[in-house]
Amino acid sequence: MDLKEFQSILTIGETVAVEFKRCGNGIESDTYETVCGKCE
Repeated sequence: MDLKEFQSILTIGETVAVEFKRCGNGIESDTYETVCGKCE
């Protein structure tokens, strides 16, 4: 992924294929569950 593609994803926002997670105090376990659940 290059910078232009990344900026495009940020501009479009969340979709059925993209979900943003907030990890201000470290990565929570539900972040891994979400990422792994989408790969199956």
